[in-house]
Amino acid sequence: MYIETPRMIIRNFTQEDTADLHDILGDAETMENCEPAYNFEKTKERKAHKVFAETIDAVKSVGMMKKLGMQLEQIQHSQTRDNHGNWADLYFYSLLEDDWRKSGD
Repeated sequence: MYIETPRMIIRNFTQEDTADLHDILGDAETMENCEPAYNFEKTKERKAHKVFAETIDAVKSVGMMKKLGMQLEQIQHSQTRDNHGNWADLYFYSLLEDDWRKSGD
């Protein structure tokens, strides 16, 4: 998969990304509420089958997510506060591997 916008690139992981990914998945504090921290070997067979994004911007960011082919998964109403302290909805969008492969990996 390869998606590029003026401010973002989404691409498939390569072996060169393993150490960076392990910095996240191997950190016990980061993984505390998910699952046990990964050892390096487990961090290495990970195969992403889904890309996801979240935003409180229901216009520009949601529009971009839709343009990229992402699908709405969930809206969590009044989930977080915006930069002005107002409650804001949180939009979750995703793109499954099967869908990005169809669009011409």
